[in-house]
Amino acid sequence: MVHVAVNLIIGATKSGELIGEGCGDENSVGMTKFYRTQCFKQIDGFVRQVMWDGIDGHRCRMLGWIACSWDESELRFIHLRPMDSSQKGFFTGRMRHGFGQYFMGTSLLYMTVASIYRMFYRPFFVGGLAMWWGYILSMLRCDWRFDDLSFIRFLVVSFSYMGKLLKFRLIYLRSFYLCTRAIVKNSVCR
Repeated sequence: MVHVAVNLIIGATKSGELIGEGCGDENSVGMTKFYRTQCFKQIDGFVRQVMWDGIDGHRCRMLGWIACSWDESELRFIHLRPMDSSQKGFFTGRMRHGFGQYFMGTSLLYMTVASIYRMFYRPFFVGGLAMWWGYILSMLRCDWRFDDLSFIRFLVVSFSYMGKLLKFRLIYLRSFYLCTRAIVKNSVCR
C-alpha cells in the first residue's frame, strides 16, 4: 500500500539545541500527519478523543496501509511544548496519556510496562507514575472505551507481537552481556 504520514518531531532544549522527541518511525504525532484521501475515508476520519493520533495510525495498519515517519531536515517540526505535557504541566499531560491509553483499549499489563519504562525519562519516576495512575483512574471509574472490537483485537495482537520482539531483544542483550563479561573476565584474569 502507500505511506500515510511523515514527520520528525524536534524539541528544543533551554540552550536552543534541537533534539528528537523519540517518536517511533511506525507512526506520526498529531500535528504533523498527512493522509491519502482514500486512507482517511477508510479509517473513518478522526476519533474525537484523546489518543486520536494513535488510533488513526493503528487503524491505518489494520486496514493494510503503511503508517510511518522519517527524518528529513526539510520536514522537521519544532514542537514548542514537550511531548506528553499539557498546558497545565507534565503530570496532567501524562495522566491524560493514561486516560487515552485506557480509552484506546490498551491492556493493563502493557500500560504497566510502558509506565515503568517511562519512569526512566524526564520527569523521572513521576511521569511514568502519572501515566499509570491516569489509566487506573479511568479503569476504576469504568470510563468509556473505544468500541471497535476488531481494532482492539488488532491492538492486542500488535502489542503482543511487540512484546515478543522485546523479549527477544532482552534475551539477546542478556546473551551479549554474558559473552562480553566472559571475554573481559578471561582477558583480565590472564
